Amino acid sequence: MSTTATGFVEKINSITRNGSRGPWTAYSMKLMTEDGNVEDVWYRLGFEAPPFAEGNFIQFDWEEKDGNRQMVKGSAKVSNDASR
Repeated sequence: MSTTATGFVEKINSITRNGSRGPWTAYSMKLMTEDGNVEDVWYRLGFEAPPFAEGNFIQFDWEEKDGNRQMVKGSAKVSNDASR
């Protein structure tokens, strides 16, 4: 079961490594709530670059996997207007 989250993208992080199948990059992000508080949790985004940038206001679904919050692929809705 997934949970919906909304907020401003405070930080996008990426890490690139070489594995047995070649190089890979994993992405994660932190959110800032509409009232300006930065959440103390990282959301894993997977191995494709996210369809949003730092500062965008987004809504997305996430699921807990192995003690981490994982964004549900394809669930991100991007808006530069926090009132939407």
